[in-house]
Amino acid sequence: MRGYGFANKEHKTAVEPTSLFRLGSLSKTITAVAVLQLVQAGRLNLDDPVLPILGDVGPRADRITDVRVRDIRVRHLLQHSGGFDREQSGDVVFMPRAAEAARRQGGPLPPDCPTILRDTLERKLDFTPGTRFAYSNVGYCILGRVVERVTGSPYEAHVRQHVLAPARATRMKVGHRLQPAEGEVTYFNGRPQDRNGFRGDVDRGLWAAKSKVKRWPAGDLFPGKP
Repeated sequence: MRGYGFANKEHKTAVEPTSLFRLGSLSKTITAVAVLQLVQAGRLNLDDPVLPILGDVGPRADRITDVRVRDIRVRHLLQHSGGFDREQSGDVVFMPRAAEAARRQGGPLPPDCPTILRDTLERKLDFTPGTRFAYSNVGYCILGRVVERVTGSPYEAHVRQHVLAPARATRMKVGHRLQPAEGEVTYFNGRPQDRNGFRGDVDRGLWAAKSKVKRWPAGDLFPGKP
């Protein structure tokens, strides 16, 4: 395998198979695998309601303004039908919505995923969960916390051990910091995180070499299944 184009256009540095890129929303597929592995292992059910799993990571009961929040299931978040529509209410993981969420929650900027999900689940939903599709970043932010609560492990540690290591994609890692990683390419239109409003991980936040992106789905991720 070889790379094409420039890792750094100004210095004419070529892209190598080991060059690191931010995967953006491809990260969601890895989160989905982690969730479905837990379902297969009997530790989670697709129709489990999300709020009881989140516990104190989720919203305070007295601050929930839409009772439909209690009907959000794991399945809805996987299928982008959790009730969040960024075309109607904006995308809370990007500015300026992220800053507004941080102010309402009294948290720092950039806010982390728990801050974002608490603020989202305390506000009115855009539609009844499970009734239609609307692409959602925050839904996968919530799923990452579901993985943490069910496993008792940090998201990155669990994913590295149970999803990436079996696929031999060991250089993938969470890229939720603003500074570029060693070996990361320079983006021609500026760093992709410049407009990001929070410290993402599960929905858009992984770094990976393209050689590992090609490899990762090939691992034995669901033992016993054809």
